Amino acid sequence: MPVVAHRRGIDQSAIPVGTRRVWLIGLLAYFAIGAAWAFATPYNGAYDEHDHVVRAAGVVRGQLLVSPARGVNDGGFPVVPRSLVPPGVTCMMTANPPAATCLGAAPDDRTAEPVHSRASRYDPAYYALVGWPLLPWPNMAGVIGARLVSALLCAALLATAAALALPLRRRRFLPLAVLFGASPMLLALNGLVNPSGLTIDAAVLLWVVLLRRYGDEAEPDASAKRRLAVLGSLAAVAVVLARPEGFVLVAGIVLVVHVALGVRPKLRPPRAALVVAGATVAALAWALLSRVAEFGAAPTPVSKPFLAVLRAIVQYNIDYWLRQTIGLFGYGSIGMPQWAYLAWTAVAGGLLVAGFARAGRRTAAVIVAVPLLCVAAGIAADLVMSRIVGYWMQGRYFLPLWVGAFLLAAWAIGEVGDARLVRRAYLAGLGVWALIQTVALGVALIGYSTGKQAHPPGSPIWIPPGGFVLPFVLLVVGLVAATFFHRQEARLVAP
Repeated sequence: MPVVAHRRGIDQSAIPVGTRRVWLIGLLAYFAIGAAWAFATPYNGAYDEHDHVVRAAGVVRGQLLVSPARGVNDGGFPVVPRSLVPPGVTCMMTANPPAATCLGAAPDDRTAEPVHSRASRYDPAYYALVGWPLLPWPNMAGVIGARLVSALLCAALLATAAALALPLRRRRFLPLAVLFGASPMLLALNGLVNPSGLTIDAAVLLWVVLLRRYGDEAEPDASAKRRLAVLGSLAAVAVVLARPEGFVLVAGIVLVVHVALGVRPKLRPPRAALVVAGATVAALAWALLSRVAEFGAAPTPVSKPFLAVLRAIVQYNIDYWLRQTIGLFGYGSIGMPQWAYLAWTAVAGGLLVAGFARAGRRTAAVIVAVPLLCVAAGIAADLVMSRIVGYWMQGRYFLPLWVGAFLLAAWAIGEVGDARLVRRAYLAGLGVWALIQTVALGVALIGYSTGKQAHPPGSPIWIPPGGFVLPFVLLVVGLVAATFFHRQEARLVAP
């Protein structure tokens, strides 16, 4: 990974660290926490996983283009083994779910049959990467294997973003912003078969690459520019191919960075932009071929008057969105204690306020505009989609752009000469981050095991594969690795 050598008396924007070793520590940290969620979450226990598992199982069996379903919301019917699908597959998709024992045991029968999936016409790239464990093991073992593959890919993206942020002398708080970009919500998504986690992680990396590339004229050198271009194009292509709206997210991130930093676009686009453009053309061609944007019968359209819908969105949905950017598990039904949201917001909000205070006028305006535009776009989307499929917007959809406000703010804080202040900030930030990650996993496990409904004494609880100890062991490994990773901050700012 490119860094600029630090010499006494010369003001450089990056200083050397053992980049490969640091990257591996970051990889271990984010993978271990994602793996904890992979073992802690029941099948289809959160955010459309069944649809993505069925899509992945179909893709690795050669079913790339699936005929559209009619009258069953949307998607199609991949043909997959019956052993993948437990009898109560949808039982946790409620606001008040029972214990995950409601799923029942999937049949030990590998007979192939059509299974509906709303993701069956999504771009196959992500599913081909993560779905191969479902070929030899079309059961829960294969699902966990696919989750672990997805968690590893996501961890590599986050570790790369963190390692790129770490050596910058004049941007001491950027690694802390990357750390808080890895919210419990994101790491839980990383531990599922769901392209949302990969999309957000790749977006974080793209933000950091663009900030390093354009944020300081003196950094990096020509060789580093080429390497950053490769990393940036890989991140952008991952976003474009992972989600149908990926090219819009990439365009938004690039536009925001250019506006915030006052970068003038070049008439001749760089090669990296041509690579991303090629991926975008391929993604759009797939969307047209597969008809991924078509909707069928809507199960819960909202027929209330416009003002009543708007009032409901403002009163209830915005709070739901904001909490989901931090952590809401299951199908948005398992939340953390209120103090956990407040503690997380105190640190992340502190970064935002400090960056706004120290930023130039242009950058400060963008820092404020990003979250406001996300919420405004969410309101507009729900106003439209409520008439088609019901209230549709989710806070996790904000995250590829949302995290950019915090990364920009951390960048804008700039150089901090007080090493003691930086070390104390990292100590407090790491403590809050580790505490909330632990609380998040704990409340999710309780919710999955006992449900939110009344749990009669003596009735069975759901036990995750490997028991309750394994997820927490993996979590502790990840938290310790994250602590070692950010110990580099104390070394780099030491006088």
